[in-house]
Amino acid sequence: MGGEPVNLLLYLHPVWQTASLLLMVVALSLGLRLGRERAHPWEREARLRLQRLHLKVAITFLGLISTGYALGIATMAFVRDEPVFRTAHAYFGTIVLGLFWLGAYYGGRLLRGQNLKPKDYSNHAFCVILGAIIALAVAVMGYTLLP
Repeated sequence: MGGEPVNLLLYLHPVWQTASLLLMVVALSLGLRLGRERAHPWEREARLRLQRLHLKVAITFLGLISTGYALGIATMAFVRDEPVFRTAHAYFGTIVLGLFWLGAYYGGRLLRGQNLKPKDYSNHAFCVILGAIIALAVAVMGYTLLP
């Protein structure tokens, strides 16, 4: 049973990001319910509760995914001692993070409700849904990097 011991730090980023992606599914589900609600309005209090819950989950998700991104960079640079952007996983992960932050920007505009245009709703949805789809592909790309 010889060989080198496995560095558990190599698993921190994948486990962290898996938890982030599970939270992403919850945030997307809540967001899609809010979108349906716009088409078929509910009572105001129910909408506000759903908005607050979506916001809490989405902010937590954004913090987790951003921290996980930094963990991935740190793992490549300091644990693996390899170039940070050696793989497509890193490049597409950067795109995903940018899409989620752009979606958060549009979500913030929706939350403030100032000078809203119909495209603000679609821009928010487009960014986060595209980010979610690419994030799943990035997760698959990451499997090749596991020890």
